Amino acid sequence: MTSLIRCLSVFGWALLLAGAAPAHDKTPGAKKEDPNPPAPPSVVDFVFNFPRQIKLSEDQQAKIAVLKKEYAPKFVEVQKKSATIMTPERQKAATAAVKQAIADGKKTNKELQEAINEALKLSKEEQAQLQEINAAGNKLFVEAQKKAREVLTDEQREQLKPKPKDRPPEKDKKTADK
Repeated sequence: MTSLIRCLSVFGWALLLAGAAPAHDKTPGAKKEDPNPPAPPSVVDFVFNFPRQIKLSEDQQAKIAVLKKEYAPKFVEVQKKSATIMTPERQKAATAAVKQAIADGKKTNKELQEAINEALKLSKEEQAQLQEINAAGNKLFVEAQKKAREVLTDEQREQLKPKPKDRPPEKDKKTADK
C-alpha cells in the first residue's frame, strides 16, 4: 500500500511538473515552431485513456465521456489548489532539480523527491498543505480510474493487467549440485 501511495505521489509531482516542461527543445536552425502547438494532455485525459489494444464500444465511449465531464472540474480544482503553492517559478525549479538529480546519477524516487524538496524550499505549512492536496488528488485519481475500469469488459480489464516478465526457467537445485 505504501508503494502505491508513493507511486501516486510521484505521479502527482509528474503531473505538476509536466506543465512546466517544454514539449520539445528548441535547436538553432530548426524549423519554426507551430504557433498553435497541441495542448499537453490533461489529467482527465490521462486518467481515462486506455492502451491502444483496448477498443471501446460507442456505449463505453459515451460512459467515459460522462465520467470525464464529472471528474474534470474536480481535477481542475485540485490543480488550482496545488498552483497556489507550486508557482511557475517553483515548477521550473523542481523540473531543473529533477534533471540535475538524474544527471548526477540519482534514480530512486526517494532521491528525486529529496532533490525536489531542496529546490522548492517549502515552509512546513506549505509542505503540509501540498501533502494534503496531493493526497486528495491521489484519492480522486484512484476513484476516477476505478470508475473508468468499471466501464470495461472483463476481457478488456484483463488486457490492463501487467504481464509477468519473461524469466529464464530456474534450474533444479538438486540437479545443479550434481
